[in-house]
Amino acid sequence: MIEIVKKLKGVFWTCLLGGFLFGIVKSIFLISSHRYLHYRMYHLLFLETVRSLNQGLLFGGASAAAAAGLICAVFYVLRNKVFRSYFEIRVISKKGLKPLLRLITLVGLAGYLLIVLLQYVSRSAQPMDILLVRSLIALAVVLLVWLFMAAGVRRALSRIYRLLASASSLKLVIVLVGLLGIVNLVSLATRRMTIPQGPNVLIVVADALRADHLGCYGYPKPTSPNIDQFAQEGLVFEKAMTNAPWTKPAIASLFTSLYPHQHGALYMLDRLENSCLTLAEVFRNENYSTLGIQKNFCVDRRFNFDQGFQVFKDAFGQPDDVVLATWDAWIQKNRGRRFFAYIHFMNTHVPFVSRSEFDKRFIIGENIGVDVRILTRLGLSDEDKSHLKNLYDESIVTLDRHFKTILETLKSLKLLDNTIVVLTADHGEELWDHGSFEHGHTLYNELLQVPLIIRYPSHLPNKRVLYRVQSFDLFPSLLGLAGIETRAETQGINFIPYLKADQDPPGRELFFEGILFEAEKKAILKDGWKLIENTGEKNPKAFDGLGPMAKYSPPDLKKSYELYRQDEDFAEQNDLAGSRADVVDALKRGLQSFKLLSPRFQQKIEKASRRDIEKLKSLGYIK
Repeated sequence: MIEIVKKLKGVFWTCLLGGFLFGIVKSIFLISSHRYLHYRMYHLLFLETVRSLNQGLLFGGASAAAAAGLICAVFYVLRNKVFRSYFEIRVISKKGLKPLLRLITLVGLAGYLLIVLLQYVSRSAQPMDILLVRSLIALAVVLLVWLFMAAGVRRALSRIYRLLASASSLKLVIVLVGLLGIVNLVSLATRRMTIPQGPNVLIVVADALRADHLGCYGYPKPTSPNIDQFAQEGLVFEKAMTNAPWTKPAIASLFTSLYPHQHGALYMLDRLENSCLTLAEVFRNENYSTLGIQKNFCVDRRFNFDQGFQVFKDAFGQPDDVVLATWDAWIQKNRGRRFFAYIHFMNTHVPFVSRSEFDKRFIIGENIGVDVRILTRLGLSDEDKSHLKNLYDESIVTLDRHFKTILETLKSLKLLDNTIVVLTADHGEELWDHGSFEHGHTLYNELLQVPLIIRYPSHLPNKRVLYRVQSFDLFPSLLGLAGIETRAETQGINFIPYLKADQDPPGRELFFEGILFEAEKKAILKDGWKLIENTGEKNPKAFDGLGPMAKYSPPDLKKSYELYRQDEDFAEQNDLAGSRADVVDALKRGLQSFKLLSPRFQQKIEKASRRDIEKLKSLGYIK
């Protein structure tokens, strides 16, 4: 018994020290990859280091408990008389043990690699790069087993084990645990005593919401009475534009104030890079509590959109009640602290599903359960198109009521007037404005114009803003309102100082990119003129993981330009490229400079698994 206790003590200290090393390595990787020193995010650096060390300690403790349980179980089985009749314990020579261990490890490795191969062929498991990493780990385990059988290596490992099990290691562990305890107390005191002076911030994103289908933007149907009331108390930007025509690059630009090709999250399976500083990270560095709740698969934690959020809930496929309940529980818990929150609804994204508990004031018939994009190519009747538009309007009614619930929660907690509330969309939605449906395939205004309404009565007037802004302008503008300075390399501008002049910043150029499904497009908007470049280039990553959908979306590979006068033709039905060559040439130079001078981030692409394909199908992206 004394011998088993000694072994358990050695295992315990070994696991704890291993956990500390794990936490230290993780914190170093996190700090370097997120460039916190470069951005001078010292408080966030401290918080993440403490969290990594705590995780390492928990990991070490769990490993120690598991190892101790295994050792005790084996000891009990071997020493208990009850089990002796079921086990034949034989002492074999080292010479006979080595071939047996080698055979076991080789058979196990071969079986594992066969499973990996079958999983990849069936495309039912993780992407290939993850499978390769796991295979390398399996190979490493086999090598360690073979090395362990070498006498010299065994002796070296035995010495290390005895050192870790010694009294000096015990003292080291006690010192490290004590230091970590002190650091945690300092971290807790910092969070409790450092109170941000700025306001709370809440960003509500309605996926694929068109501005011109809201009453406050002139829509005749009563789709949005609560949003309309909210708009009367804040800033309404009549010419707000997104940076990209679909979710991933648009939200990444909103989070980072970078253009899509800068943050690298351009295509379906791209990740937001660690090196891109997010709005949530900046607010968390200022000791704000941070919450993210979103329902779009394309911006979940797998793609690194949880950067900076203490609580980040991926609610893909879950009822809206889950989103509202999560928000209510979190805000009740954090009502006494400054907070930054992001809530992303999917009601206005295909498929448009009517909810029976709401009045079907616009609905006729049942929902069409097929891929509308394919049907559009084949030909849809005006009745079917009208039906889908009605479904879209009904989805706005649902969203409008959810938005009211969120505001009422803030009001009941007496937080509304000290909270900057932003309602916007990641992009718009084409409802056959240019002969097609949905989003991600063009750079026309029905996809680029988004609603943007900001309420902060103590600092912002209630007025309609006529100058143009882009989604990534929210980053510096919100920080300006909150009185927060940052070294973030933002491309957007703080639009608050331009409220009095109510005109576009002189000489400002707006750029758009981030096509999904079709051939690559770029666009520039300057001095009321918009030039769209159809590059004639097909990026294969735009079709990664889309399977059969690719053959239904043949890209137009002809290079061409389109020119539109925004003040006179906002619907972009009259192409002036043939008659205004001087404007085309001037804007082409601006577009070329944009493409040449902007820095680029490396992208990490991964193949879609079967689970990913099912998620994309449920979003209506593929058939």
